[in-house]
Amino acid sequence: MSKKIVLLILVILTGFSLSSCSLAIEDEPVIDNPIEDIHNEPRLRGYVLSFRSLDDSINIDLGLDSSNPFMIYEHHYKLSNHDVVEYIQGNAIMNVKYHENIVDQARSTKVETEIILNHKFIHSILDVKQVVYDPETDQLSLKEYTYGHMLSSVNSGLKIGVKNEIKENDLIIYSFEFELKVTFVDELLSVKALEYDINNTLLKETVYSDLNDYILETMDDTDYVMVEEEYKNENNDIYKKRTIYSRGEVYNNIKYIQLMFTNEIGYVENNKSIKLIFT
Repeated sequence: MSKKIVLLILVILTGFSLSSCSLAIEDEPVIDNPIEDIHNEPRLRGYVLSFRSLDDSINIDLGLDSSNPFMIYEHHYKLSNHDVVEYIQGNAIMNVKYHENIVDQARSTKVETEIILNHKFIHSILDVKQVVYDPETDQLSLKEYTYGHMLSSVNSGLKIGVKNEIKENDLIIYSFEFELKVTFVDELLSVKALEYDINNTLLKETVYSDLNDYILETMDDTDYVMVEEEYKNENNDIYKKRTIYSRGEVYNNIKYIQLMFTNEIGYVENNKSIKLIFT
């Protein structure tokens, strides 16, 4: 699975740049400016997830690799003398929300994410590793310390948050925070899209039973679409979930419906959906 650039922000930084300086006195040692040390402190940029279980039924640890679906991090580089910020994420990272604020030389970022897993991961241990940037080496690395969380259906909806702040003269000059939500989904067996007219007459039925990316263009007379999902839970009980999308209530007549099929590893992919278009 290849990495995916989900956001590209071009930031033109104005103002001044801080240069390192030192106090030099003849026959006296050079004293480093502590401001330089502050600006060379390692900085949090994202996270990488790994999974393990006590019975060795699950062992996923791909590290900081472009094929890792369980990662998201912020990458900086120069383009035409401007600072570019891009977010690299694996395809297990869902519902990403970015909150960014830049004032003068101070920058704060918060990234909210979610992963959706099937019941294979219940009773496994989730380790959250920090992706850290070192200004001195200009390299990203994984912080050795990890956060271990035992997953279960009881704590479905678990939220994990980590924040890093760097201060200069009691003022925050850098802040990065990520928040991860973990949820479970039952086994999705099939999805039906049922088109109805204004008189509630069924016009068309479309069945989806595979992990894919679909486009559904409705019939001209379709007034609303009922999406019916059939699930099987841990106890092998089968149940259905129904959601209605009405013409006129869908912004710009286009709606993306996330498909909750889990792949062979056991997570919901963020790029598998139905693009519903009211024609």
